[in-house]
Amino acid sequence: MKRFFSAAATVLVISAVVLGGFYADEAFAKNITYAAGEIKVPLPDKWTCEETGSVLVINSPDGNIKLVFNIQEGADLAAATEGAKAAIEKTSDDVKKRTGQIIKFEFKKSEKLDINGMEALVTGGGLADGNVITSIFAIKNASNRTVLFYYNAMQESAKKYNEDIMKLIQGIKPVKRYKAGEPGSILPIEGKVEIPLPQGWTKDVEDNGAYIIHSPDNKFTLNIALYETAKPEKAVSSLKKVASDMAKQFSLGKIKFDRKSPGNVAGLKSAEYRGLTADGRMKFHLSAIELPSKNYLMCFMFTTKEEYDKRISEAEKIINGIRPLK
Repeated sequence: MKRFFSAAATVLVISAVVLGGFYADEAFAKNITYAAGEIKVPLPDKWTCEETGSVLVINSPDGNIKLVFNIQEGADLAAATEGAKAAIEKTSDDVKKRTGQIIKFEFKKSEKLDINGMEALVTGGGLADGNVITSIFAIKNASNRTVLFYYNAMQESAKKYNEDIMKLIQGIKPVKRYKAGEPGSILPIEGKVEIPLPQGWTKDVEDNGAYIIHSPDNKFTLNIALYETAKPEKAVSSLKKVASDMAKQFSLGKIKFDRKSPGNVAGLKSAEYRGLTADGRMKFHLSAIELPSKNYLMCFMFTTKEEYDKRISEAEKIINGIRPLK
């Protein structure tokens, strides 16, 4: 997402972020949760990440680009950006002391953005000779703190990974937090049910205790959340709306939902909902399972028809293999 070495390129990147149109799970390997910043970040295929304390570093496959995330108190995005610029400019003094070479960073005017409902500020720049590109992003999270992230890259690397970084930033989303005890809040799944995983499948546990289950090639995901409610209608409507909004965002047309069909999972009462976008490209699947505790386990999929048809038999084995724990 990084062509900040020219004014035209800066406008291109900012427009891409504002207009959005990116479905992270469809093109990226997985989402990672940056808990300190209360955000989720889609990790491009073959990119790696490491987290030390409150600092998250995301590395390009060749290691030539590092996106460094940290969290700062307060929601003054401009002040956080100025602090980052000062830290980057300080490297000029360090280089001069070590080598005697004089280098100068220049920055464009900061631009306001909205990244999936979060207020943000983006600042492009780099070395005056254009060989090194710099980008700084400051995002206000749900707790009114600032998530600051930046990177420096040689122009060649910036061009090489421009699409990956652009989509990564478009896909950053806030982590939703719920208060236990409220109707519709999400409870941790761990210890409540047993969920079988086919060979090669993996599981991520979200901050709210929900599961994201990935196929071996990371192209298909099954989202499972435990809702604290005896009436699942609200959760079902909410998940249908998520799918409908996504379909609208990506110009896929309306989703035609089939009627609810009753089911049975391990002797538990369940209901199934399916849907298909008007263009036939994306499929929706939701299984709502009533547990003995009268809470509902929601198993949600919204993916390409190709991936759905390829993985649905395995996904159904996972769902049908769910067992409540005593």
